[in-house]
Amino acid sequence: MTVSMFVRHEVKDYAAWKKEYDKAAQFIRDNGVIAERIHRDLENPNRLTIYHQFADERTAQAFKALMNSDLFKQDAEKNGLNLETMEVWIGEDI
Repeated sequence: MTVSMFVRHEVKDYAAWKKEYDKAAQFIRDNGVIAERIHRDLENPNRLTIYHQFADERTAQAFKALMNSDLFKQDAEKNGLNLETMEVWIGEDI
């Protein structure tokens, strides 16, 4: 059963954030992401929804735990991600 994670947040500067996100591509794959997409709000190009798909719930929950780590939070803030606006939702693909 595949599951999907949706992460919605704002960034200070999309271009700068995207550059750093792209650098993390191997890390993202190594931690179980099998498909991904980035969506930008039409009215606010710094408001994003990130889609990650995982093979199972266990892998998705492990990835979410990584996102709650101090290291991720420090890196995220350094790269312009507004953690106060971040929402994470995991759902079963049906």
